This record gives sequence, structure tokens and C-alpha cells, in this order.
Amino acid sequence: MHLTPALQSPEHDDYEHVNGLLEEVLPSALDLLATGIVGELAQDTGKVGRLLAIWNVRAARDLAWDFADHLRNLGGVSRDLALEGQDKLTGVIGRSLLLPL
Repeated sequence: MHLTPALQSPEHDDYEHVNGLLEEVLPSALDLLATGIVGELAQDTGKVGRLLAIWNVRAARDLAWDFADHLRNLGGVSRDLALEGQDKLTGVIGRSLLLPL
């Protein structure tokens, strides 16, 4: 679309609107995750519950917006390295959530 969304733009307003939608469905999604094998694992370790207690949809999405804004100014090798670093960091964090305490 060849847009450069700013914080005071219709695109950012739409992005922020999604936060409210996610916050609205999060309780029912957590209820669903609390059942079956995922729920059993969460009860066994307590790790998922502690993570969800500090999870903030808006903060996570603000970080994603900022990272995308940062990427916009990068090109070539710098952009590739930033994406690779973000990918590795996300992988490490994701795997650490699956490990027992």
C-alpha cells in the first residue's frame, strides 16, 4: 500500500482497536486453554499461569509496532540481521516457556 503509518494515523487507530478485541476474547481463550492436556500441563508446572498473569496484549503489540517501525528504516544486511535476531529471541523465549522449572 506504500504507506508509512504514524502513531497518529488511521492505520495505528485500527491497530489499537485490535487490542480491545483481543482483550475481549482473551478470557474465553484462556478458559479453552485451561482444559485438556494443555490445562493439565499448566496446572502441573504453574508456569503458564504465572506467564499469563503478567501478559499484556497492548504492551506486546506496542513492541511489535515499534519493531516494525524500526525495520522500515533498515535495508539489506541490517534488516536481515535485525529479523534474524528477533526470530532467535522469540524462539528462545518460546522454548523457555515449554521447559519445566
